[in-house]
Amino acid sequence: MNNVVKIKPDQDVMEQASGWIARMDRGLSKHEIEQLARWMKQDKAHEEMLLEMAKIWDKMDVLHRLAILFPEKASTAKPAIFGMSLNVAAMAASVFFVGILLAFGWNNSEWNQWKGLFQSSAQQVVFSSQKVSTLVGEQFRKTLDDGSELTLNTDSLVSITYTDKQRLLVLEHGELHIQVAHDEARPLNVLANGKLIQAVGTAFNVQIQNKKVELIVTEGKVLVDEQPKPASELLHQTSVRLPASSLAVSRSQKVVFSQELNRAQTKPQVVAEQDIQANLSWQQGQLIFRGEPLQQVLDEVSRYTATRFKLSDPDIANIKVAGLFKTNDVDGLLLALKENFSIESEFVKSENGTNNTVLLHAVK
Repeated sequence: MNNVVKIKPDQDVMEQASGWIARMDRGLSKHEIEQLARWMKQDKAHEEMLLEMAKIWDKMDVLHRLAILFPEKASTAKPAIFGMSLNVAAMAASVFFVGILLAFGWNNSEWNQWKGLFQSSAQQVVFSSQKVSTLVGEQFRKTLDDGSELTLNTDSLVSITYTDKQRLLVLEHGELHIQVAHDEARPLNVLANGKLIQAVGTAFNVQIQNKKVELIVTEGKVLVDEQPKPASELLHQTSVRLPASSLAVSRSQKVVFSQELNRAQTKPQVVAEQDIQANLSWQQGQLIFRGEPLQQVLDEVSRYTATRFKLSDPDIANIKVAGLFKTNDVDGLLLALKENFSIESEFVKSENGTNNTVLLHAVK
């Protein structure tokens, strides 16, 4: 099976917009200004994406750099900008920028979209932003910009944003494992269902399932902030480092967060090495069971296939299952259940009319 990265169709435009803002931050040449104007006019999506990316940049800083590119227009206004209050400076810079926009033939409607950029000042500078996902039954590995190794499990979606202050991964659903490249200056944060997991250089696994977040640390130590935080808030903080009083989870420890558990109940548990290997066997396309109940086994297998399971006999739900299976090998699992537990299976039509439901029952 081919591993596929599912990235939004606007990924290229997003990267181009990020590149333009980065160049605006360090300063644009006259030729680059002309290129930017042409790029903006090529497609409405270009303008919209640049606006979206610019919302989390320091607009005043960018404006100051643009002002330097046009000394003949800013020679009288430039000294005043640095001596004014922030609101007055923003107004002055906006007026100056209007002149630049109109010079490229932008109309009032287009300017109305741009003027929202001067309402606030972001605290972090975004270097790159992307979304990566996998389909059901897929696993995917990717080396990130900083050298960190990301591995996604089946049916997962993660948003990746790198700024000058942090490396932020938002796990929207599914499971990931991250081998974090060491960087003291920029901690790596994983936001999963409102839980913030932070590391400088280590390795850990995060899974969201049934509104629970499971964290397993395989190297080093991570800190966890259990208070829900939106990604937008993290991108506007001046400091992204968690305090030493945060919950610490070390190598070979696991912790599960849920709405039903408070912090006093949420304590890291030591996990045996063989159990960690079983939990992370999905990275090799395998599932290892070490005595889990049959119902739990079937729920896990269902994550990797469109096949669904039903038990006609509830008594078999707690049968303990041990073994190694390929993540997509439903036939192998059914054969093992038949040979070891005399559990027969038959495919039946599901509610949507497809034959992807397996009915299991014990032979009397």
